[in-house]
Amino acid sequence: MKKLTKLFALMLALIVALLLIVACNAGNDADGATTTTTTTTTASPAPQLPEDPNGILYEISRDGTRYSVLGLYPDFEGTEVVIPDTFNGIPVTEIENKAFQYVPSITKVTVGNNVTKIGSYAFEGCSALKQVVMGSKVETIGNWCFRNSGITSFTANAALTKLSTGAFENCDSLVGVTLSASVKEISNEAFMGCDVLEDVYLGGVVTIGEKSFHGCNNLVLVDFGESLKKIAAEAFLSCARIGEQGLTFPETLEDIGESAFKNCVGLKSFNVPFKLVKIRTEAFFGCVNLETIDGTLALHSSYERVFQNCSSLERVDIGVKKIGATTHGMLIGNESFVGCTSLEFVSIGEGIRGIPYNFFVGCSSLKYVIIPSTVILHETTWSGQGAWDGCSALEAIFFHGIKEQWIDGLTQPNGQGAINQHMADYFYRESGGKTTGAPRYYYSEDPPAEQSEGLWEKNEETGRYEWDANWKNEVGNFWHFDSQGNPVIWDSAN
Repeated sequence: MKKLTKLFALMLALIVALLLIVACNAGNDADGATTTTTTTTTASPAPQLPEDPNGILYEISRDGTRYSVLGLYPDFEGTEVVIPDTFNGIPVTEIENKAFQYVPSITKVTVGNNVTKIGSYAFEGCSALKQVVMGSKVETIGNWCFRNSGITSFTANAALTKLSTGAFENCDSLVGVTLSASVKEISNEAFMGCDVLEDVYLGGVVTIGEKSFHGCNNLVLVDFGESLKKIAAEAFLSCARIGEQGLTFPETLEDIGESAFKNCVGLKSFNVPFKLVKIRTEAFFGCVNLETIDGTLALHSSYERVFQNCSSLERVDIGVKKIGATTHGMLIGNESFVGCTSLEFVSIGEGIRGIPYNFFVGCSSLKYVIIPSTVILHETTWSGQGAWDGCSALEAIFFHGIKEQWIDGLTQPNGQGAINQHMADYFYRESGGKTTGAPRYYYSEDPPAEQSEGLWEKNEETGRYEWDANWKNEVGNFWHFDSQGNPVIWDSAN
């Protein structure tokens, strides 16, 4: 029995060995190479971007609730891009940054009504793009979005709140822009360099950023709307045609930035809103065809050369303005009217404390100036040293203070700082030492317009202000009106 058991065990061992040999032989190919069998785990397929028969490339959000537009498939051959409201039943809400940047073939884009944001550079350099139909929900247009594109006009929807930096910069085919009441801000350089832009309607804009329209050489009509508060520095710098038909600022305007309208040679007139109390340095410098300023200017001592070289300007009214608890314009900036060679009449209102340095230099046509009683006549700081150089046509100065103030200003030691002494010395020199050639300095306790109607008038034929000949022949060097309106001539200033 034991022998049978051993025999059975041996046979079983041989069978196992034989099976192992067969298995090893099966693992070899005809060339003797060994084939290794590896157990693998099947991975989930990578998510695929959905394909659109219109050639638009989309990306779905992680939560699967919205699509954004990434751009176009490389084989896109069309000229018109239509971004739908939905794709595969899911809203399309955003156009990504640079989505269509420098695509040369696009001529028209229609933006779906679920898109709320168009990213930066999205259509930059699309030189053939002429028309963009904006969806109803677009709230933001990114930086330089349409820069250097061929767009010809732009009308904002009712949801757009802001135009970002450089949004339409150098769009040299853009002719007209209409913004809705919802747009509150135009950022820096938004329309800079748009050479053929002619008409702009600003709707509800509150702030116009720096250089927003700089270099828009054909911009003629600007409708500022009824909400504008601030025009930033260089906003309309060198816009050669702006204001050819006049310029009307809204009553809400408070601040005009440095060089905002500098060298706008087409500007002929503008109004001064009551709240406008910040007209910054060189704001209207070099506006050589500016003739009329309608309203009272409140000028600030920090801002200089505001109207320098406005060589067609004829009349200016300067005063103080009280807004709330703050009084604006008591001190005014230097050289504000230097080179205004057509300026004939200047009224300086009560509350202003001085006439600053070089204020009227080169105003060779200046004839009549009204000075308030609040001007400090005997201090160098306030009395306009050099203010009158080149004012060779000056005929009359009306001082609204009392006689003693005028004399006090005239008789200070060495005459230095005295506003009337500076003038007297200058004109005495200009007349070759002849006292008859010196101008007349007049004093009135009341505004001349109230007591002396017709004292000076604008000649309709020449367009110039002229002194009434009868008054000019009757009055002497110093005078004022009495209670009956008759001139009282002073024998001497002393």
